Amino acid sequence: MSTMKQAAADFLAGKRVPVTGVSRKPQGHGSNAVYQRLRQRGYEVFAVNPNADQVEGDTCYHDLRSVPGDVDWVLIGTKPETAEDIMRECAELGIKRVWMHRGPGPAACRIRPPSMAASTASP
Repeated sequence: MSTMKQAAADFLAGKRVPVTGVSRKPQGHGSNAVYQRLRQRGYEVFAVNPNADQVEGDTCYHDLRSVPGDVDWVLIGTKPETAEDIMRECAELGIKRVWMHRGPGPAACRIRPPSMAASTASP
């Protein structure tokens, strides 16, 4: 069994990463900070926001399906009610590695009922 440190290193070894929730107004948005940090560290990042065509000076994709080529993992940095739909999209696209970035607010960490968790789990 691998250690937590090794598991994190294996996860982060993938370099093509869509980041959801990147905002056109970067001030105070956690997803923008993570997007910038990943880019600075050599990751090929893709901004994903259904309401923007460009963010951080880069092309912005409206959904994960629009990102060109294969991706190694996805960083979800949206509100919980949006994150659920993104998780479903990841499952439909066969994306098995997802990092959910906790955002601010009382609903940022909520536990879904087991019936909901089972309906979004991949086989």
